[in-house]
Amino acid sequence: MNDCQSIIDGLKDAVFLYEAGTSKILFVNKSCTQIYGYPAQECINGGLRLLISNKEEYCDEEEMMLIQKASKGERITLEKELQNVKGDYSYGEISVSQIEINSEQLLLFSIRDITAQKKAIAALEDRELLLDSINHNISEGVYRSYSEGGLIYANDAFAKMFGYESAEDIMNVKSLDLYAKPKERKGMTQTLKEKGYRSNVENHFKRKDGSTFLGSNSFVLTSDHEGNEIFDGAVRDITHEKKAAEKLNKVNAELLERNFELDQLVYKTSHDLRSPLRSMLGLTNLMKVENSTLEVNYFEKIEDRILKMDGFIKSMLDYSRASRMELKMEQVDLKDLTAECISSLEYLDGFKEFVIIENYQFREATIDRLRLAIVFSNIISNAFKYRNPKAKECYLKIDVSSDNELLKIVFEDNGIGIAKKYLDKVFDMFYRATEMSEGSGLGMYIVKQALDKLNGKIAVESKLGIGTKISIEIPEMNMGLK
Repeated sequence: MNDCQSIIDGLKDAVFLYEAGTSKILFVNKSCTQIYGYPAQECINGGLRLLISNKEEYCDEEEMMLIQKASKGERITLEKELQNVKGDYSYGEISVSQIEINSEQLLLFSIRDITAQKKAIAALEDRELLLDSINHNISEGVYRSYSEGGLIYANDAFAKMFGYESAEDIMNVKSLDLYAKPKERKGMTQTLKEKGYRSNVENHFKRKDGSTFLGSNSFVLTSDHEGNEIFDGAVRDITHEKKAAEKLNKVNAELLERNFELDQLVYKTSHDLRSPLRSMLGLTNLMKVENSTLEVNYFEKIEDRILKMDGFIKSMLDYSRASRMELKMEQVDLKDLTAECISSLEYLDGFKEFVIIENYQFREATIDRLRLAIVFSNIISNAFKYRNPKAKECYLKIDVSSDNELLKIVFEDNGIGIAKKYLDKVFDMFYRATEMSEGSGLGMYIVKQALDKLNGKIAVESKLGIGTKISIEIPEMNMGLK
């Protein structure tokens, strides 16, 4: 008996000897005390209720059935949830067999801790459930295939994407046969061997019925336990996405073409309308001088209406140019540009009495001439239109300077000014800041559009009845003295 106990005591599994006749435990090994956390004597005193039964689910009938079967020579194996001294639960595989020691029939209980095994099985089952969910629920086609050969795994979405009823139906198809352009598969294989993975590669695939579709293919290169190269990947049908994108690109291209045509129409219409208007304006001025018998007042009214229409058409033309045309950087003489803008206004009544004071730190800058001319022309025109009739001398100061590679232009007049409550609206389309305004309301809006294209900034300061100051900064201009 002692020799037997010594052997049992050295076993890794929990082992104890049970005497059926007396319903007593005769001996427990060290592993048994370690698993349960009880001292050996307490294990012996606790009996089967303590060692093989969950205390909350203990059943005398179950214990009796187990002992009877084992006593008849049956080898019994079962799994039970066990509880240690701390109340923690574990899983044990219990084997019961009958042995004879010193002519005495005893039952040998062997308990192997299978908690880790049970957890591994549970984790495996969870993975199988996840795989089953992927197989049946996601829309992307998931696959595994040999780098040279056929499929190893495919989910249902992959099979249906290629026109097959189920994953089983597609498993016998060679991977190369799924490609409408087999060269794509061969090229992909070579690239994958070099990089190890590819993402969102567009491939042309072939369905069971021969029809084709465009798919986004992402995959990685791995290997199985035998060292065979394997592709793990996912395919997404992007046929409809590509068609939608192509349609959108086509619509955008058509819109660009229509915008260009519209620009051309505005440009041509503006010129065609302005030409006869300016001819009429010239004739009107000539008639006022040469025909004193006619009522000059009528000609002045005609002239006024022509000027208003001409100004509106010019605003439309400036808007089209400022918002649509690409930047064209060129060397510009700022003083000459100012002179051109002034000359276009000299025919207006009273303009010759309007004083313009110019100061240039430099005269040349590399800039978009058209947009800068739009800025100068509109601001100079506004300064004249809204001059103060009560002032002894109406003037506009233009100061051009530079600071840290910024072109700085300041326009300052002594006109009627703008009320403070209107200052934040002066750049709104069709907004007129004064009741005296008879213009289109586009001028300062167009100025802002032009400066935005030049990455410029503009600020307006004004006091009603005193005048207005407009400060402009345009970055990264090449400037030079002349």
